[in-house]
This record gives sequence, structure tokens and C-alpha cells, in this order.
Amino acid sequence: MFQPIREWWQFLLRPSFEKTPVLHLNHTFFLLLVFQCLLSFLSLLIPNALIPNFEKLADDNDVRKMIEQSGLIWTILGAAFVEEVIFRLPIGPYRSRYLIPGGLMLVLLGWAFKSMLWMQVVIAFGMGLFVLGILGLHYDYKDMLRDVWRRAFPVMFYLFALIFALVHLSNYNEGLKSLNVFTMLLLVIPQFLAGLTFGYVRHRMGFLNAVAIHAAYNAVFLVPLVGFSSQ
Repeated sequence: MFQPIREWWQFLLRPSFEKTPVLHLNHTFFLLLVFQCLLSFLSLLIPNALIPNFEKLADDNDVRKMIEQSGLIWTILGAAFVEEVIFRLPIGPYRSRYLIPGGLMLVLLGWAFKSMLWMQVVIAFGMGLFVLGILGLHYDYKDMLRDVWRRAFPVMFYLFALIFALVHLSNYNEGLKSLNVFTMLLLVIPQFLAGLTFGYVRHRMGFLNAVAIHAAYNAVFLVPLVGFSSQ
């Protein structure tokens, strides 16, 4: 029953570029979704225990405003699709057509919050992806870049998850200036772990399944939020 979790763990210990078929796709998808939701709930205990006034930092008002302005469906599905295009679509064989738009979207996202240090990291990462994509348009570089991407896959897999987590620091826009870098990283442990799981699903089960599990994950956390706010 828990074989998918063991395979997930083994992959995280040593991310492999080679794909192996997933047996019992629906069972694996559902088990990973439940496991990741539980993991995120439990990982919230770490910043809650170590960061003073964590409850104030974790204010949900901004999320509620986003739902009111954009609608629940867009917040669940649209955000999942856009984030998967940026952070998970490139996790696979080297493709310039994935890196160029993803890199540009990251630069634009980071530029909107450029006064924040971690968003400057996001901008730099996005520019790097864009440059790699542009170089890949040149025929002479394609084979070399594919080989480099293949060898760097474990690093890139974790780096995409880390940048995905850093972007979500924008959820905690109040009081962050008083925190050090280590404490900020504690805040986004749930997003980092979720990014690893979404990346694993994208690599083993395909991009659309990554969008689906991300959207379902969003729904688990956002639908109760809407229900509580309407009471």
C-alpha cells in the first residue's frame, strides 16, 4: 500500500533523470496527495514552534482577498497551472520552449516584489532560465545543453522546489524584515516539500498530473478557508 511513498522517498534521496513507469496511477496519485497534505500540516508545526508571533505572520487575509477578487476556481486551478508551467514543466528533457516563457514569467513575478531580497534571487534564477532557453535556440548548443541539463538534473530538481518556496514568502509580507534568512526558510518548509512532491509527480506521471495534484492540494487548504470566512 505504501510503495508509492517509498518510491517518492527513494527518488528524493537520489533524483534520477531516467523515467520508470508508475503502476496503479490513480492509487499513487491519491496516496501522494493525502501524504503531502498531512506532511504540510505537520511541517507547519516547525515554524509555529520556533518563530515568535507566527500566527500574525500567517495571516490569511491576503489569500481571502485573492479569492474574493479572482474567484475560488481561478485561485485553485489557475494558480496551480501557472505555477506548474513555471516550476515543473522544465523538469524533464531540455526544452528551450519551456525555459524561455518560464524564465520570463519568473522575472516578471520577482520584479513586482523586487524590493524584497528573496525576490531578487527569483529574478536571477528566472534570468538564468531565460538565457539557457535562448542559447538552446542556437543549433550548436542544443546537444551540449541537453547533456548538461541531464547531469545537473538532481540539482535543478531541488533548486526549482526551493525557488517555488521562496516565491511563497510573498504570503508573509508583514513582519518579514525583522526575520533572518534561516527563519524565513522555516516559513516555507510546507511549500518546499510540496514543490518536491509536485516535481516528482511531474517527472514520473506527467505535467497534467502535476497540475491536477497541485490544484487538489490548493483545494484542500483553500476550500475550508472560504467556508470559515463565510460564517
